[in-house]
Amino acid sequence: MSEQGSKHFLMLEELKDAQKAETDNREMVREATHFLNKRDGQWEPKIIQKFSGKPRYTFDECNPIVDDIMGEMEAMNFDVRVTAAGAGSSKETAKQFEGIIRTIENISRAQSVYLQAAKIMVGTGMDGWRVVQEYRDDDHFQQDLLIKKVPNFVDSVWFDQDAVEPDMSDSMRSWVLTSMSKAKYKKEYPNGSCNSIGSGNSQQAYSYKKSDEVVIGEYLYKVKKSRELVLMTNGSIYEVNDDFKKVQDELKKAGVTVHKQRTRDYYEVHSRFFDGDDWLDEASKTVFCYIPVVPIYGNFIISESKVVYWGVTEKIMDAQRVINYAESRKIEEGALSPRGKYWLTNEQAQSAEVRRTLRTLNTNMDPVQFYDFAEGHPPPAYQGAPASNPGLVETSQSAQGFIERTSGTFDEARGAAPAHRSGEAVGLLQKKSDNPKRKWFKSVETGIAHTGRILVKAIPKVYDTQQEMVLTHQNGSTEVITIRQKVRDEQTQEVVELNDLSKGMYDVLCKAGPAFHSQQQETVTTITDIAGIDPSIIQLGADVLLNNINAPGIDQLAERKRLLMVMQGMIPPNQMTDEERKLVAQQNQNKEMSPLDQANLMIAQAQLQETQGKNQERAVKLELEQQKVRLKEIEISLKQQLEGAKISAQREQQLVDAVTAVVNQIKTQAETLNLIREGMGADAILDKSAVGAYQEQAEQLETTISQQ
Repeated sequence: MSEQGSKHFLMLEELKDAQKAETDNREMVREATHFLNKRDGQWEPKIIQKFSGKPRYTFDECNPIVDDIMGEMEAMNFDVRVTAAGAGSSKETAKQFEGIIRTIENISRAQSVYLQAAKIMVGTGMDGWRVVQEYRDDDHFQQDLLIKKVPNFVDSVWFDQDAVEPDMSDSMRSWVLTSMSKAKYKKEYPNGSCNSIGSGNSQQAYSYKKSDEVVIGEYLYKVKKSRELVLMTNGSIYEVNDDFKKVQDELKKAGVTVHKQRTRDYYEVHSRFFDGDDWLDEASKTVFCYIPVVPIYGNFIISESKVVYWGVTEKIMDAQRVINYAESRKIEEGALSPRGKYWLTNEQAQSAEVRRTLRTLNTNMDPVQFYDFAEGHPPPAYQGAPASNPGLVETSQSAQGFIERTSGTFDEARGAAPAHRSGEAVGLLQKKSDNPKRKWFKSVETGIAHTGRILVKAIPKVYDTQQEMVLTHQNGSTEVITIRQKVRDEQTQEVVELNDLSKGMYDVLCKAGPAFHSQQQETVTTITDIAGIDPSIIQLGADVLLNNINAPGIDQLAERKRLLMVMQGMIPPNQMTDEERKLVAQQNQNKEMSPLDQANLMIAQAQLQETQGKNQERAVKLELEQQKVRLKEIEISLKQQLEGAKISAQREQQLVDAVTAVVNQIKTQAETLNLIREGMGADAILDKSAVGAYQEQAEQLETTISQQ
């Protein structure tokens, strides 16, 4: 056997060992997958045979639990955070890494990839994705990093037995198997043997299979390398290579010498394709330092030096089967059981009338029913329907309760609130249902964080030339920067490389939070709430506030406000983009203009002031005209009020005249009565007090008129 043949044989043996070590885990994952998705998957084959010819129904309680967990997960956003973690790193470069990773995720539709894998992981226990390097398009030579789903992860991806980290970041080897038609295989590998690789799956759940299928594999493995690093007296760190040796003398002349030196080990990931008989190509070096395949596991633990994991379905499958069996029996013994019947002899149903009434027992309202008496035979007797087994009801309810307790998903968490429970009790049960869901979120966060670490290590190698990169910020906005830009320092005449992503050490975390639009709402609410206590927050964060408002035209307004704040010096330099820094630098240069430029600027400013003065003059004239209109309106209103007052005064005078006339009349009548009394001496007819009453009434009216 040749050396290459021997390596291929050893590699296949390692794959078989990895598959063998995972046999029990993968079998349970496959069973859970079929349980959730396959028709009749919730019925065991042996039980199906026993129910032959009988009702056999499925009352799925498992998929709704998976959907309930995924409903909350889909409302979240998994955001990658990069932080500086070593010498040579910077906060600005970390932000650039974050922006590039978000752009890669957007191009790859990574959120959809993450959620698809998460749903399978929640239901069955494991799934995952991978990072690949591909050409941007058919007409480009530039390659991009992409995040892609691995179909049928459970049968396709295997890791070496020594890996024990939840994200398999410590894996030294991995195998990714792919099935293809023989026609495609012969086209891509004309010299291949067409022999497939064993998938490690000994069972076939479906009766059909792809025809002419060949399974090939990609072998990803780490190769250990080492390099010499030196720490210079000025604090710089260099790798000892040909470039360093070229400038070492110049550094020594400048007084910069080697302070410390050490050897650092690192890994390169290589890739090679193979089939069941031989290699299909030569080994090639990739841009990755980690195996670029990312699994996510549910309930990941290490037990007896073995990796163990499972999904939400595995622990409730038995209870679900019991529900299916019990409910099917209940239907058979209840809804499908024979109806209750009346039993009588043929002699007792001789007459047509009896037969008619027997046929209409369930519909007629007759108070009595007749039958033909037969000597020696008892009257017709009612034979009731078979009674349903009460034990089946208890069995079904018990199994449903077990599913709730095991999965941690209660009816109250799905919005059902029984009348006999208080709102506080319902809230506690909802909270109790939220706690078990956190572990599923944590599994996804672990996988995405490792994806970020893979990308941070690979990005400087893929994007290793001067080019424009699109950064995607957390709020969804984008920015274009130039990386690897070489600029000559005018003072030292040295060529400085700007935005060099290869320098420094960085760590990556992933945090699940509300989705993008929910984050915007939360930001706007928080800023406005704080502004109620400190109004200056609005002035300092106006650009942030506007960027988080989702409404037509707000983007343009946010750009204008941001530009104004930059020109006013309200944005710290470390928060500015490259374009904003250039704009500020240009503004500072304008302050050091020549006398001619200053004169032109003064002329322009004078013209601007003249234009502004004219505009102000027109505004003042317009304001005066508006004031005149308002004064005219007031004048008209006053005239109307005066006219009303005159009319009111005239009416009051007429009333006074009328009252005066009445007073005069009363006085005249009093004087007349007094004369009659004195002339006739008729005190008995007209008492003196009566005359006084008239006079008193007249005096009261006069007093009233005078007061008016």
